[in-house]
Amino acid sequence: MDAFLYNINFYSSLWICRDGFQFAYDRFLALPGQVDRVETSALDDMFLPKLTPAATRALRNNFHFVEGQLKHYGVEYNDDELTGNGTNLLKKMLMAGKLDKVPDKIEKLKAELSEEWHNQLTIEELVDINPGWLLKKYFLGLSGNPDRSKTTDVLVLPLPPRSTYRAGKVIGLLKDVKDLHHDRKGDALYVCWDPVKLRDAAEGHFERLQQQQQKEQEARDQERQAAHSDYLRRTQSSNGEGSCSPVGSYIVDCTAIEENWPGEAENMTLEIHATDEQGVFEAQYDFGMIEGMMILCASKSTLDEYCDQLDREDAPSDDELSEDDSQSEEDRRILSSKRPAERNRGRLPKKAKEQNDDESKTFFVQLKARENGEGEISPIADKGTLKFKDFRFASFAAKVDINFVSRDVSFSALKVSDTPQYGRDSWSAYSEVAHERACRARWGKWVG
Repeated sequence: MDAFLYNINFYSSLWICRDGFQFAYDRFLALPGQVDRVETSALDDMFLPKLTPAATRALRNNFHFVEGQLKHYGVEYNDDELTGNGTNLLKKMLMAGKLDKVPDKIEKLKAELSEEWHNQLTIEELVDINPGWLLKKYFLGLSGNPDRSKTTDVLVLPLPPRSTYRAGKVIGLLKDVKDLHHDRKGDALYVCWDPVKLRDAAEGHFERLQQQQQKEQEARDQERQAAHSDYLRRTQSSNGEGSCSPVGSYIVDCTAIEENWPGEAENMTLEIHATDEQGVFEAQYDFGMIEGMMILCASKSTLDEYCDQLDREDAPSDDELSEDDSQSEEDRRILSSKRPAERNRGRLPKKAKEQNDDESKTFFVQLKARENGEGEISPIADKGTLKFKDFRFASFAAKVDINFVSRDVSFSALKVSDTPQYGRDSWSAYSEVAHERACRARWGKWVG
């Protein structure tokens, strides 16, 4: 085994811990150090007759590696035998055959922690994480055979919106259970032993669910339209188009996101800010499942030059590229602040500025995004256009490419305030460097 993943603190609040071990997401780890068990054959290859590079990496990246392996295999030893990084003790125990088999008591503990962890999950979590365990919990006996006494009513299994893979996996498992019936309506699976009860319950539940969703959508639309109408009334006294600006706070509607991530699309917003450059605006957007930054300008050439300048400033210096991965974020921030800024930072040539004096209703857009599920950053700017209805800048329609959604994503927005409701990130928060940091934070430190 050439690679080990140790940084899994993202799930730390979900672990079930007992007797020096912890369990979650089918990971059974020894404490301290959150150490995975390595197969005996792999340990033999790594440590006997001498250490391989894989063994050296494992020891270097987890001080408790040896202690954890011995705990997984139930090996008892005196504390004074574990010296240094424990290599000599591990080799001794391997040669003595002490790690040939996991003791029954450890296997039993793993099974108990697994059951305890899975039992505290909701039905939604079981569908997403381990649908096989869901069947075991609600429809199968200890022998693995169907058990009608466990669940006598209809069980409703919520599915991810427009799910194909996850739904197919769950349905495939349901089909393997003799005499168990299921029916899919919308984003839910209805499961029951009695087909008549299943049909009646599914139709009634689905109809009520649709009515509830429709009422919630109507109430949301009315609330959003009221906020926009209040804004228009407040600004009726404005004197002409010249006093208006794109700057402000907007509420957003996007069908692509609403249909595919309905739970994330209830409060989508966009905040447009002025910059030091005439005709150039920076916007922070929050579309639920993604967030990020947009730069807008009526002149495509000016926009391209402005973004190119920001990208050049975001490129890491030679000193930063050679920094150790363990350097803290604060250290990097300080170093960046000390680096001399390029001349005319964020400022465009005079000629370009003059070309932007006459604002248009149509703006060219460049945007970068962060996916909010795993924190993945898209460092390459997507592009599109945004067209305001009129020079009051109170509403607009846009079409842009969004890496995590699709190409030519359409969305619209209504203005609710001339003042942005919150600040904006820097363009550098979505740079290549930020992308790499996010990857390390998301996946942990791999050795191999």
